[in-house]
Amino acid sequence: MSIDQNTGRPSFKFISTGEVGTPASPNGIAYVTPIDLDGDNIYDYAYAGDILGNVWRFNLLSSNSNDWTSQPQKLFTAPAIQPISTKIIVTRMEQNGTSGDVILNFGTGMRKEGYLGGKTTYATGQQSIYGIRDKTALAFSMVPGTTTPQVDRSRMQRQVVHDGGKQDQLSNMKVDWNTKSGWYLDLTRPTINGKVEYEQVIYNPYLERGKYLIANTFIDGSNPVLSCRTVQSSGYTYPFEATSGSGLRGFFDNNFTGSSYRKQLNAVGAPILLRTTDGKLLLLTKDNQGNPNLHEVYLPESSSIRRISWREIF
Repeated sequence: MSIDQNTGRPSFKFISTGEVGTPASPNGIAYVTPIDLDGDNIYDYAYAGDILGNVWRFNLLSSNSNDWTSQPQKLFTAPAIQPISTKIIVTRMEQNGTSGDVILNFGTGMRKEGYLGGKTTYATGQQSIYGIRDKTALAFSMVPGTTTPQVDRSRMQRQVVHDGGKQDQLSNMKVDWNTKSGWYLDLTRPTINGKVEYEQVIYNPYLERGKYLIANTFIDGSNPVLSCRTVQSSGYTYPFEATSGSGLRGFFDNNFTGSSYRKQLNAVGAPILLRTTDGKLLLLTKDNQGNPNLHEVYLPESSSIRRISWREIF
């Protein structure tokens, strides 16, 4: 959808990716992230993930919207059973003090609402959080028609979770951008009441200062017929450096030379960071009853990476 700046009239343009799925496994896109690369306050591209695990780039460079229907560029395909149902977060790498290539951060997972009394279900199989590099985004804006090779997961840096209780340690592996195309972290698969559940991302991640990625995950609970023990749904909050996928040191404990952790906050919905009048940084979450919770968190004070785009509101 676009809006005429003079009349305010909306117009709609349908752009097909060509991958519609099947009746048994339909495809679709839930969120689209537009970006402005050259700072003219006009969107150049839009990024989106679909239910089949594909990441797409749509070319919006032309002033003629009829040109937007040209074949979208597929940048990445996640492994089988890794749907992308949340927003892709877009930022830029920092290279020698200047804004460089585009990084796309997203998680996989999906919630399927139960209709007419049916049970709500979630994605099965291994789910992950990703950061992939769109290496030709800036060059692409100068040369319409340029194609980009797909990012291969085998050429991405693996980050891991070291199990350690309610504050699980995150790895801090560096990404060698000469040989790697991004990073990924495979989420956990806990066994609850004898059944394997799959930790996944069903809420939009949050980007702070164009550099720090915060993601809430979800793990379905269990209420088996043959057991008296009901386990409520749960989830973790992950702080990352968006570019490398390295766990963000000091986020929960203000120790920037120590280890980095995820924390089991059992948060529902997208995370939000707030700054108080006395300078404290608070993470706002809510529980599965809708009750808000505030957690004091910490970030390094310096940050030179800029937002991918902005808009002045009059």
